[in-house]
Amino acid sequence: LRQYTWKDIQHATKNFDRENLLGRGGFGTVYKGLVKKSLVAIKLLNKVTEMKSRRYVTQLHSITSAMFSYQHKNIIQILGYSLDGPLVCLVHQFMENGSLDDRLSLEDGTDPLPWRRRHDILMGAARGLQFLHTADKKKPLIHGDIKSANILLDKHFEAKIGDFGLSRLATSGAYTDYTHASLSDLKSKVFGSEAYLPDDFLRTLKHSISTDTYSFGIVIYEVCLGEKSYDERREGGKLLKEYVESIRLTQDDALIFKMRDRSAPDWPRDAWMPLLQIAHQCAARIKKDRPSMPEVGHMIQEAL
Repeated sequence: LRQYTWKDIQHATKNFDRENLLGRGGFGTVYKGLVKKSLVAIKLLNKVTEMKSRRYVTQLHSITSAMFSYQHKNIIQILGYSLDGPLVCLVHQFMENGSLDDRLSLEDGTDPLPWRRRHDILMGAARGLQFLHTADKKKPLIHGDIKSANILLDKHFEAKIGDFGLSRLATSGAYTDYTHASLSDLKSKVFGSEAYLPDDFLRTLKHSISTDTYSFGIVIYEVCLGEKSYDERREGGKLLKEYVESIRLTQDDALIFKMRDRSAPDWPRDAWMPLLQIAHQCAARIKKDRPSMPEVGHMIQEAL
């Protein structure tokens, strides 16, 4: 795991040129960079009160080492970090096709994802999440911020889960903004959007692997419907889960099938409906009713 200097980061991003800006999220800002003729993604973490404290640095070392140790083809690979500048930086693989959220939103005028590619992306993301939950036999690794914006796509559209570890840094107590964050800020910035989170977590703020499973269910809804997890203008429910449930209550399969994302032409009903059913199971209200990620992966594979 390489340690970069702040000068390395400045040089790689051309001093944070706006043309290299890839996006902003709850944990920081991401730039495209060039290191030894290879493209990388550089995340500048938001400023925190204890950034230079021994405790924070120790935790950062521990978490980045864990991120480096748990390597899988469906997990974004961390390449290194920088601690000597005004902001902490993490250096990752560069993902040529951006995030699943970008592709579903047709950002930058990209073509809609074909239905088979959507299936493969969900399969890859499920494998990555399954790996996190099962790699350590003693203690499952919980991602804590599963959403379509954190499922990234390489040049072959292979799905890779990003931001693994950052939610753990956030919950350690070291990741606190200079201003005292409200509980809603904590939920939205540290733990991801509420639209991806189950009530059992929002009540207790205690993560479990079933929290990740629920969040993944919401991602499946997004892929199937081409809708955002939260949309204030949506009739039938601002939360995507509420909207789906309102249609599902009709028990009208023809009406339910009309919810599919029409930008993915020729999506067979017998391939789409099973995926929606998997999403229902993952996003079950009762925690114990949610399947494990190995079960989810098997069901997605069988759905094709």
